[in-house]
Amino acid sequence: MNTKFKNKTILFLVHSYNSFEKDQIELIAGYFKTVYVLVRYKPIAEISRFFPVHTAKEHSYKIQFNITGTPKNVKVIPIPLWYLPLDFFYKVLGNYNLRMVKRLIKKRNIKFDIIHSHFIWTAGYVGAKLKEFYNVPFFLSVHENRPTLLKELNFDWTNIHFTLGKADTILVVNKSTIPMLLEHNKMVLHVSNGFLSSLFYEKDINEARDKLGLPKGMKIITTIGSLEKIKGQKYLISAIKLLKQKREDFFCLIIGIGSMFNTLQKQIDDLNLSKCIILTGRKSHTDLVDWINASDLFVLSSLSESFGVVQIEAMACGKPVVATRNGGSDEIIVSDDVGYLCDTSNPDDLAEKIELALNKEWNKDKISRYAQNYTWEESVEKILNIYSNYL
Repeated sequence: MNTKFKNKTILFLVHSYNSFEKDQIELIAGYFKTVYVLVRYKPIAEISRFFPVHTAKEHSYKIQFNITGTPKNVKVIPIPLWYLPLDFFYKVLGNYNLRMVKRLIKKRNIKFDIIHSHFIWTAGYVGAKLKEFYNVPFFLSVHENRPTLLKELNFDWTNIHFTLGKADTILVVNKSTIPMLLEHNKMVLHVSNGFLSSLFYEKDINEARDKLGLPKGMKIITTIGSLEKIKGQKYLISAIKLLKQKREDFFCLIIGIGSMFNTLQKQIDDLNLSKCIILTGRKSHTDLVDWINASDLFVLSSLSESFGVVQIEAMACGKPVVATRNGGSDEIIVSDDVGYLCDTSNPDDLAEKIELALNKEWNKDKISRYAQNYTWEESVEKILNIYSNYL
């Protein structure tokens, strides 16, 4: 075990403490004396507790924070920022976030040896500014998908370029973004996202279905993600309609919440697919392993992804994946032994690949072995080696 950091404190700046940020941070915490996690948080999102505002719900405290099982040396602290989702507020949000973070650091007398931010704006910007003020190493993980990254780089913002230039190392989860970032910083390294091998692994499909009350005589297609346009669920629904014309032995579970909930439900109803497609709502990260294991096939219909952790989690459970060529899946599904790729925004191609996958006899052991290339344990080891170069 790496003992170089046993007396060190690390400060993480993130936009949520759930899923991949939480998984990575809590593994890293095992090597450090103290870990502070400052989480940007929108209190206005709590309106979803009183009104059915799906857009706000996904930003609520309940969704953004998962402190279950958090190690004792990890201090998760919300940074409340009151703002509306408008361009004006978005552009001034960086300095607002910075002021609130500096105030908290001073109030709690927080000392730290390393800063690690996830996402460029605003966590990355705050980290870059803190590096200037405290003169400690600063690392930036870029999770933005390609369109979002291009949009940020094309902004006439010195703040974005300042942030990228200040990082001692930029860590990217998608290899295709490296050339763009090298124009702003010469130290850009690829470190993929991963899955928790202690959580995601193959279970008996019938036991999983019994636990969830799902039927055993049907094929189950599952997708997991926020219900937003970029996730492309509307194309999956259209593909299911096409597939339904050929076979009746399946149904589809769409797991997640978001602003498209009502729109997707209307599409399902209009296409008379309410008995075939179920919007389940959100499921906790720890419960997803049962929903995945209860399935025959996982589908990722996104228009764009930087990585797509959930498809690796599905593979870890031995499930084949049908995914769009969304930028992230292209780098993961490199063989028909683990799944199929199809065009984005193309229900016909998606339906064809789903049918091929449902008809194929898959080698589940081969799929789960392939997923072992993407464990968080392996990624964290790379991150710790990067930290070591600056301490």
